[in-house]
Amino acid sequence: MVIPRYVFGWWPAKVLAILNIVNQIGWGIVSAITSGEILYDVADGNMPLAISILVVCIVGLLFGLLGYRALHIFDRYSWIVVAISFIIIAGFGGRHFVNVPMGVGSSERANVFAFATVIIGYEVAWMPVVADYGVYMHSDMSTTATAGYTLLGLLVPQILVELLGAAIGSLTMSSDAEFAAAYDRAGMGGLIGAIFNSYSAHVYGFGKFIEVLVAFSIVAILAVNVYSLGLNVQVISRKMLAVPRFVWTLVGSAALLSCSIAGRNVLAEIMTNFLSICTYWLVPFCNIMMLEHFIWRRDWDYDVTAWENPSQLPYGIAATVAFLVGTVLSLLCMNQVWWVGPIAKAIGPSGSGTDISWILALCACTGIFIPLRMWERKRWGR
Repeated sequence: MVIPRYVFGWWPAKVLAILNIVNQIGWGIVSAITSGEILYDVADGNMPLAISILVVCIVGLLFGLLGYRALHIFDRYSWIVVAISFIIIAGFGGRHFVNVPMGVGSSERANVFAFATVIIGYEVAWMPVVADYGVYMHSDMSTTATAGYTLLGLLVPQILVELLGAAIGSLTMSSDAEFAAAYDRAGMGGLIGAIFNSYSAHVYGFGKFIEVLVAFSIVAILAVNVYSLGLNVQVISRKMLAVPRFVWTLVGSAALLSCSIAGRNVLAEIMTNFLSICTYWLVPFCNIMMLEHFIWRRDWDYDVTAWENPSQLPYGIAATVAFLVGTVLSLLCMNQVWWVGPIAKAIGPSGSGTDISWILALCACTGIFIPLRMWERKRWGR
């Protein structure tokens, strides 16, 4: 989150860092509770959900404290285990998955737009932290290759995991009441456990092992949340640099753990809805960052000596104005559980709305940022 200073300037970049801290803690809470539900099912309810969440958070914190290289080693190999586990779950669950017909009409179209917006927001949430994990790459590495690997690394798993998630979620509509009861008891973990429970005792025991692997796969996310959180805090103020980064990681982890345990029965759904709204600032932010880079800094024209010198950074007028307009338009076009904006209502079916937030935000940000940034660079030369 230091890089936005080269577009937004010194002070607005601090606000963006705070927003990103909310994102990191929020998604960490959702991940911790989800993972805890799976461990809770593994123990057949004998291990309290609070303890399950505690175990997962501690492991995630340990990897976050071990640092950059440990995170890379873990992520480099853990995805193989997770992919195999997901394939096994899909294989055993195939006979139980329910083919839910796709709806038709304006309401269904509105739901698709709203869901797509959430998915886009979740994907681009990687952009505010991605630079934290590329600092040791060789300087002569192809930028095209880096971008290509990053895109594939985001896109392919996202599609496959969401297809599997939708399939597992369809079990709640199964004619077998056991699946609905399992979901009420232990959420997603209960559904995964019920898949294996429908087979022999040996398969059921093997399913427990798979559930453990899936539960601890969340560590890859939690570790990133708490590792990047420490870096984000230091962007807010120079005074924060006086405190060792691992302290901020510990503080953020404590907040994440406390909220996860305190709200383990209701907070996951609340935070998911809240974070769906929070992601509406990410599309304008990412659009502005990409416009700045590809139009004015294509040859990596960043003065690396200016990152902590406000007098050498842009004032951020163009970026701030474009960001505010884009974000406000996004909120007005929102169609989510907690809020349906007036623009979304106006173009959507009766009783709901059609979410065109990211489309309108992209157009508005581009139309506002480019001419203002041209003026800003001409006026102050930075």
